[in-house]
Amino acid sequence: MPRKPESRGTCAYCGELITKRSVSKHLDKCPKRLETLQSAAASRRPVETLWHIRIQDAYDKDYWLNLEMNGSAPLEKLDDYLRAIWLECCGHLSKFTIGEGKPTTKHPIALLARNVMPEAVCQECGQPARWLCIECLYEENKTGHLCNDHVEDHPHDNYGEPMPLFNSPRVGMCGYDGPAEPPY
Repeated sequence: MPRKPESRGTCAYCGELITKRSVSKHLDKCPKRLETLQSAAASRRPVETLWHIRIQDAYDKDYWLNLEMNGSAPLEKLDDYLRAIWLECCGHLSKFTIGEGKPTTKHPIALLARNVMPEAVCQECGQPARWLCIECLYEENKTGHLCNDHVEDHPHDNYGEPMPLFNSPRVGMCGYDGPAEPPY
């Protein structure tokens, strides 16, 4: 059985497409990030502990974020950030590494890299999907994914009309209706 391709993401500094496994290695060498770090080092911000955090969905490892968080920021800030960009509610798993440095932004958390939105195909025709029908998902045990053409005349509305797909494992759950506006 062929292996599933490794999840890919985008560097928040330079926009380069990178694999989930290579995020740290890329960030250590990314010219745009190195410029940002130099600028932060020259700033008047105080030196403090910084956390490089990997957050990923417990069930679908294709959804992940890499964040840098000020060590002085309370975990409530991380919770607020995750709820704004990704979750709305419920649990998450994180992996931590420790480092010293100056924050690169005035915000307590900075996005370093994020997964590319997993591909979804229309349950009707196999074309790229952009919409989710909750009724199809829960009542008909289908994916609920619909393309722009098939969302037009889709008959279901018991759970509301089909909603746009977002790059979050929480799409269609717990009232999640997309990320907040950055910065989170």
